[in-house]
Amino acid sequence: MNARTVYFGCDSGEASDKDGQSRELELLEHVNAVSIATGGHAGDPESMRRLLSAAMASGCLVGAHPSYPDRESFGRRHIDISRADLRASLVEQLNVFIGVANDCGSHIAFVKPHGALYHALASNPSEMEWFSDLCGELIP
Repeated sequence: MNARTVYFGCDSGEASDKDGQSRELELLEHVNAVSIATGGHAGDPESMRRLLSAAMASGCLVGAHPSYPDRESFGRRHIDISRADLRASLVEQLNVFIGVANDCGSHIAFVKPHGALYHALASNPSEMEWFSDLCGELIP
């Protein structure tokens, strides 16, 4: 029988107040994978740095958690956006995250799209392939 690892993850970098941010850090003791918001729906370089450092200290795998550029609705609604504009937003989000991860000495193990972007990609295989190719181009 082959041994396997089950990853239990959480989304993070989404809290806007100090109490929520503290809870996000406490969660890292109970998971082994963390998806960190990259600025589209939530997050900023400071929250990315704080969570990347804490995730590394906890031994968690780290993933990018990009979304539609939709802070107003927290990335929960579909946005009618051209592929070029979506690409530009995702490239910006992922490049910021990659830069912070590099500064922290962290490896990005996965990408987990957030909210409405996830649902749009899941319902359209060609869009998912496009997204996967984009992530593959950007993430070392």
